Amino acid sequence: MLMNLKNFTLRSERLLVIALLACSTPHAFAISMVSEDSHNPVVNQQDTHVKGTVIDSRTGEPIIGANIVVKGTTNGTITGVDGDYSLKAPVGSVLEISFIGYKTVTVKAVAGLQKIRLQEDSSLLDEVVVVGYGTQKKVNLSGAVDAISSEALEDRPIINAGQGLQGVIPNLNITISNGAANSTPSFNIRGETSLNGGDPLILVDNIPTTSGELSRLNTNDIESVSVLKDAASAAIYGARAAFGVILVTTKRAKSEKIAINVNAFYSTRKVTRVPEHVTDPYTVMKIKHDAATPLYNLYPEKQLEIGKYFSEHPNEDRVVINPDDPESWLYYGSTDWMDEVYESSAPSYTVNFNISQKAKKTSYYLSGEYARQDGMLRYGNDIYDRYNIRGKVDFQITNWLNLSNNTSFVQRTYDQPSFGRTDWGLSDFFHEVNRTNSLDVPRNPDGSWTQSGGAILGALQEGGRKINDSREFSTTFGLTLDIIKDMWQIKADATWRRDSELNRNSYHNYHYKTGPNKPEQASGRPTRASRSTSFYNYNVYNVYTDFHYTFADKHYVQALLGFNQETRKTNSFSMYRDDLISSSFPTPELAVGEKGIGEDVYSVCENGILQPYFSFVAKNAGLSDQKAFVETVEQALREQVKNGIDKNALLAAINCYEFKYKEADFGAYPKGLMYGLQALDSWLYDDKAPFMHIEANETFDALKKLVQTGYFEQLVENQILNNTHKSIVSLLPEKGMESRESEKLKEMLAKKKASLSVEELQAVIAETKALKAYQEEESSPEDLAKIPVLKREDLGKEAHPFLNEKEPFENTILLSHPIFTNGVSYLHIVFKIRDIKKEQLPYLGLLKNVLGLLSTEKRSYGELFNEINLQTGGIIFDAATYTDAKDYSKFELTFEARAKVLYGNTPKAVDLIREILTQSVFEDEKRLKEILGEVKARLQAQMTSAGHSTASLRALSYISESAWASDRFSGLGFFRFLTDLYNHFDERKAECIREMKTLLSFILNGNRVLYDYTGTEEGKKLFMEALLPFHKGLSAENNVQEAFRADPVKKQEGLCTSAGVQYVCRAGDFRKAGLPYTGALRVLRIMMGYDYLWIRVRVKGGAYGCMSNFTKSGLSYFVSYRDPNLEKTVAVYEKAPAYLREFAADEEIMTKYVIGAISEKDTPLPPSAQGSRSFGAYMSGYSFAEEQQERDEILSCQVADIHALSAQVSAMLETGAFCVVGNEDKIKEQADSFLCVETLV
Repeated sequence: MLMNLKNFTLRSERLLVIALLACSTPHAFAISMVSEDSHNPVVNQQDTHVKGTVIDSRTGEPIIGANIVVKGTTNGTITGVDGDYSLKAPVGSVLEISFIGYKTVTVKAVAGLQKIRLQEDSSLLDEVVVVGYGTQKKVNLSGAVDAISSEALEDRPIINAGQGLQGVIPNLNITISNGAANSTPSFNIRGETSLNGGDPLILVDNIPTTSGELSRLNTNDIESVSVLKDAASAAIYGARAAFGVILVTTKRAKSEKIAINVNAFYSTRKVTRVPEHVTDPYTVMKIKHDAATPLYNLYPEKQLEIGKYFSEHPNEDRVVINPDDPESWLYYGSTDWMDEVYESSAPSYTVNFNISQKAKKTSYYLSGEYARQDGMLRYGNDIYDRYNIRGKVDFQITNWLNLSNNTSFVQRTYDQPSFGRTDWGLSDFFHEVNRTNSLDVPRNPDGSWTQSGGAILGALQEGGRKINDSREFSTTFGLTLDIIKDMWQIKADATWRRDSELNRNSYHNYHYKTGPNKPEQASGRPTRASRSTSFYNYNVYNVYTDFHYTFADKHYVQALLGFNQETRKTNSFSMYRDDLISSSFPTPELAVGEKGIGEDVYSVCENGILQPYFSFVAKNAGLSDQKAFVETVEQALREQVKNGIDKNALLAAINCYEFKYKEADFGAYPKGLMYGLQALDSWLYDDKAPFMHIEANETFDALKKLVQTGYFEQLVENQILNNTHKSIVSLLPEKGMESRESEKLKEMLAKKKASLSVEELQAVIAETKALKAYQEEESSPEDLAKIPVLKREDLGKEAHPFLNEKEPFENTILLSHPIFTNGVSYLHIVFKIRDIKKEQLPYLGLLKNVLGLLSTEKRSYGELFNEINLQTGGIIFDAATYTDAKDYSKFELTFEARAKVLYGNTPKAVDLIREILTQSVFEDEKRLKEILGEVKARLQAQMTSAGHSTASLRALSYISESAWASDRFSGLGFFRFLTDLYNHFDERKAECIREMKTLLSFILNGNRVLYDYTGTEEGKKLFMEALLPFHKGLSAENNVQEAFRADPVKKQEGLCTSAGVQYVCRAGDFRKAGLPYTGALRVLRIMMGYDYLWIRVRVKGGAYGCMSNFTKSGLSYFVSYRDPNLEKTVAVYEKAPAYLREFAADEEIMTKYVIGAISEKDTPLPPSAQGSRSFGAYMSGYSFAEEQQERDEILSCQVADIHALSAQVSAMLETGAFCVVGNEDKIKEQADSFLCVETLV
């Protein structure tokens, strides 16, 4: 057993890291035992002052740095620049003088001046050492060279060659900066020689090598190590040798007999000395409290008394409820965190062998080694494994030609904790452990981590792993020509090195609690799984000739001439993914997105038909992606089944649907209709279960319990993975396809027509005429009388009031709408931003789309998504415009945050809004681009499938400032901005991030905000309490600036798509013609939708629908939906004023249209919609009196009023705003109608 720890001391905390993790206490198998204490006792004697000089016996030059030691003691000194020394020594003692390269001498210690002559050790001078591109005897060296042989490294239980060289070569300084199991030493020769430092050049068998590669050598393979210290000895290597050279030569066969050596070592590293921590709770609290005084009262007297109690009663539970905050814990522990984290020792193992033989013509050397080093961590240990193989062979082809090969292979794995993405190294982690408060304890009473326990032990156990696998292969072929034996040689060698490295990292968040009823909180950054690979090719070619000759037994000459070439090539690839369901495996959607398949990936479950189906969809993917798409989805699903679906994600999804179920907000759709449709979803499959989804409380309770059972994993496995009824559908756009199909249809109809006889043709014509006649035929009065109808007097006369209550709140107002909401609060935070710059409007569109989908400083975006759905019914961000009811040329622009939440979760909802607005991580470029791609794909789908909305907003943007602004943050203008940004993301990402952050900073101002609430008084009070810290966190700066001026331009656009239908819009503004708004326009809208436009555009024209709208601001439009026509529909629009002037209807028909208009006004609204209606009126300045006037005008509308409205319709059409979204060929046929024709998306 080898032990030598007696004199180990620490001088600083950083040295302690080295001591703790790097100090070795080796135990070798059955060699010998060396006592720790090698000091002899010193007997007190009378001392005398000894002085002298040490010189070279041959040259008479002083020897600098010679060692003078009183023999048998540690008392000594070294000579100075003049070779002089001075020390006190007992009378009669013996001085021992030594220096490298000289024979050691001993002299009596006498008073007075002594001159000591040292002779060179000739045996050392004959020693052959390795130098640049060759070997020399020391006697012939002109430079500073030191060397050691294999004996200095043999039989030592070390796995790091760098550690083995520590202390064996003078002036070779070796440091290891940390105690990681795979730590790489740094080398320095003769100390730091420049401000920036510098590393020596390292060569192993004449091949340049890094210090890391040297540390991984099998130490039993090393034959010798030479260190070239000065410029003379290292000059041949050029500038790379400015800081010296370390030359390592590996072993060759020596014996003609087969030699087999096997060694096995076991050793341990021990913690030799650690800081002694004060852990008594009262002492710790008192010291910290006194240090903080008088700046603040760190521990109130009550807490100090509790601390004193626990000091006196150490066996009591150290975690108590905070008396001032029953929701929190207080800790009075006496935790020694060093003892919690580190083991007292860590083992290492080494097994190596070598076989060699030197025959007459062929010699070989084969070696192998396995080494393992364990780290010192008690939990989540770091483990280093390494395998080394080396083979060397020499062929003496002739007496003047030698061929050789030297091949080595190293495989190593280092597995260590990732510390949960804290970016800690082992030294940083050691520092964190030492500074953690001893009052904290690792775990809470319920078994959860405390915040400190999670940060230390949780990060080790649950924070993930970093695994590094690397392989290093090198082979060298050499050739030696002896031109003149032992005098002149030509050598050549070629080395090919191939290295590869794979890093597999997973980063998990640990979870901790701070109170008995508080939810678990996740630590730090987003969870992440990452992979990186590197491939390194390094080739070295040397050709050189070496001439050396000794003459007259004392003169030596050498010449070296050669050529060297090195080539390097490195290929590396890395990828990572945040917020995976587990550390390794994403959801199918994320897995597909990770591989770049499509811009928007989502799943759909359709259970409203007899045969339900589940599908995964990737938008904008290529046909070549089909196989990868299927494989990726299935692999991700298998891994979810194997590893389990995230329980929080499942609970969040269930909570989201349960909230919607309890809220029962179906918007404008009647509840009875929606409940009926819900009944069909279960009635369809079971005649006895029509109310399964209507009475769903038990269903949600059961689903929550199933989360912990593996039910959902089995569902995925059985119903998706093992389901044999699958299909793969690829929808690919084909340019011109619609036109070709139309031509085929025309040809088919022409052939069909040509095949008809005269009689058959006449029959078709007659049937067509009959159909048209039927379409135009008025229903008979008798048939109409059979339909029960209301009368005007049956309709309510009173308008529905606006429920607005305004009260001051801090420096702004709180607007509330007192409505019974069944325990749900509707929270609304509004920022007025009419004065942003118009160039910022597209970035406003970006903000409302990315907020809530980015990670925050506190949570990953996956965790944020789950938290929103667990705590609320949803949080959305939006922008809106509100036209001024007193001056329709003006409008307000707002940025808004909305949340719906159960009363008790109101503070959590406000805090989540605050977190998203103030802590979103815009700098996550990868995630940002993913969101932009998803938004772009969905906008693209919306603009083509809802082309009537696209066309109408675009047409209105030609003539209206508010519509122009809306188009730039939510319409086609925004889509085009987004598309360009996405396509040039790398060039524009910095600008994008900067602009969004600048705009958000401008918005979050307390002078711009107003708060809006829908619910009861109880919920309002909770909202106001939660708002106080939110409001105080807003900027108080006065940043008001001039409102932007919009610049609408009439473009008359034809926006081409591949679809076979059109969306044709004509828009205008009748108020600009001086015409007023009247409630009769609502009746006109109903009439146009059920009579004029319905019959001419839908029934006769074949469109799926046609709509009109007339707003109080004067903005109006006609628009068709999925219309096969273009010019015919425009002609229908143009004839509308004439139709209105001639319009005729009896009272019954007019009453029908009036009832339609009133039904829109009286549609039952859910609480949230009632609040939104009242808020909109407040923002526009629209009064109840105006609302009542409009209702009165509706109820009193007559045919004459419709006649008069032809003026408003004419004014709208005369404005001339025209936009069509539709088939490319159809639009190009009417190109003269447009100022601009271009592709929509």
